[in-house]
Amino acid sequence: MNGDGFEDLAVGGSASARVCVILGGSGEVGSYDCGADGASFGLGENATQPGFYVTGATDAGETGGFGFSLAAAGDVNGDGYADFVVGEPGYDHDAGAAHVFLGARTGARRRTTTSSTRT
Repeated sequence: MNGDGFEDLAVGGSASARVCVILGGSGEVGSYDCGADGASFGLGENATQPGFYVTGATDAGETGGFGFSLAAAGDVNGDGYADFVVGEPGYDHDAGAAHVFLGARTGARRRTTTSSTRT
């Protein structure tokens, strides 16, 4: 995802409403804490494993389910970085949305949110 040549791992979970991204490196990986405040990434209490998390655009008061589904998207914009898509079935009062995140040297940024149209 960040183009450093190491495999990266994204893990979603709709209960946490976030997707955690663990950036690969030359060290070993054990358990990983996504961190409730976004700052406590690491292996155990003292190690630091590079990573970050992304959150959904859920309306206030909704659960949204951001991270319910997650998929690699290849290189959507042709910049050489891997991109990914995150599903949020409860977005916009259950209309649902797919969030596209573009990989970059410094992490990922949201490119677009596409909401379905209810009939």
